[in-house]
Amino acid sequence: MQIRVLHTLGLTVLLSAVGASAFAFVPLASNAFAGAEGTGHARVHVFGAGAYWLAWHPAAAVRSELGAGAGAVWLALSAEPNAGYSARVDHLTSGMAFASASLDLRLSGRLALRTGVLVGSSLPRAVVRFEGREVASWGHVFAAASAAVEVSVSE
Repeated sequence: MQIRVLHTLGLTVLLSAVGASAFAFVPLASNAFAGAEGTGHARVHVFGAGAYWLAWHPAAAVRSELGAGAGAVWLALSAEPNAGYSARVDHLTSGMAFASASLDLRLSGRLALRTGVLVGSSLPRAVVRFEGREVASWGHVFAAASAAVEVSVSE
């Protein structure tokens, strides 16, 4: 009987430390690339969802989370061809897997600072080609860092 109670309490603690999240990174600028055929621009959009685990919570004001998940990468491409070449607008998509870590510092009941890092890889690798020749690629390994101020509407 006592083992079952302890097991149930352990499961409750574990479930309260696990959560889910979703995110989207939208581009503020485009990436440029060039070749003998002309120049191109890619706007990289990243969408993902995953699970996280409360890994460290030494005090009420500090917490750290570790996570993992999957998502999609969408590259919106445009080109400005040199003379003799034609342009086209194209889109590339691929899947991705990632791991993440974050650190939160609660400054007050309604205000917190949050920093995070996300590291992942897209599969298959998105490749841009001019006349069949690779001029740019994205996604072998990528990383993104973030910082945020969180304001809660209720305590």
